[in-house]
Amino acid sequence: MNSTLLYVRVSSPGQEKEGYSLDAQEKLGHEYAARKGLTIVKSWKVSESAWRKERVAFNQMIEYAKKHDEVKHIIFDVLDRMTRNDFDKLKIYTLVQEYGKTIHFSRSNKVYNRESSTDDEFMFDIEVAVAKKQSNDISRKTKMGMIEKAAQGIYPSTAPLGYQNNKNTRILEINDEQAPFLKKAFSLMASGSYSLEMIAEQLYNEGLRTNRGKRLNKRDCCEMNQFQKIKAIFFP
Repeated sequence: MNSTLLYVRVSSPGQEKEGYSLDAQEKLGHEYAARKGLTIVKSWKVSESAWRKERVAFNQMIEYAKKHDEVKHIIFDVLDRMTRNDFDKLKIYTLVQEYGKTIHFSRSNKVYNRESSTDDEFMFDIEVAVAKKQSNDISRKTKMGMIEKAAQGIYPSTAPLGYQNNKNTRILEINDEQAPFLKKAFSLMASGSYSLEMIAEQLYNEGLRTNRGKRLNKRDCCEMNQFQKIKAIFFP
C-alpha cells in the first residue's frame, strides 16, 4: 500500500525567506515520494504554528489518516515542520503504533514506524524536545523584547484596529478612517443591547474593514477591549 499524505508547513510568512518555503517543501516531498515509490493522494499546504494546540490543518490530517486505512505513509519536510510540542507528538505516536502509519521526513531522509529501533524512537523524542525548546526560547525572547519596548513607551506590536504604527516616531497614532467606527463600537458595547456579532455586522455594513480589509469578528472586538486595558496601564 503506497497511498501517502503530504503535509508542508510554515509558521509565518518570514519563514518563506529562511529555506522553509511551502513550495520548496512541497517539491522536496514529491521528489521524495517518487524516489520511494509512494503515491501522494492528499496534501496540506499551510501556514500555522506548530506550538499551538488548535492546529486546524494538522488535526484534519491526523483524522484523515485515521479514517483511511489505505493510507500508510505521511511525508513531512523535517521534524519541526511536523511538531514542536508533546501534544502533537502523541498524536503522531498513535498513528504509528495503533494505526500502522509510517512517518517520512523528506529533507533528512528519516523514517519512523512500528519497526523503528528503540534508538530511533529515542532520537525521535529527543528531536521533538529540541524543537520544543527552540520554540520556547523564541517565545521567551519575544516576550522579553515586547516588555522592554513597553517599558520604553513603545507599543510592542502591530497597531490594533483604530490605530496605526508611526515608523518614524515608533508610537501609535489614531487611524482617522477607523476611529469613528471604533467609538461607535464601544458605545454599542456599553449600551448592553448589542452582542459582539451584532456590532461586527452593523459596522461592516457601515463600511468598517480590518487592517487586512476583512469583516470585524468577535475576536477583533475582544482584542479592542483588551487593548484599552493594556493602554491604560502602559500609556496612561
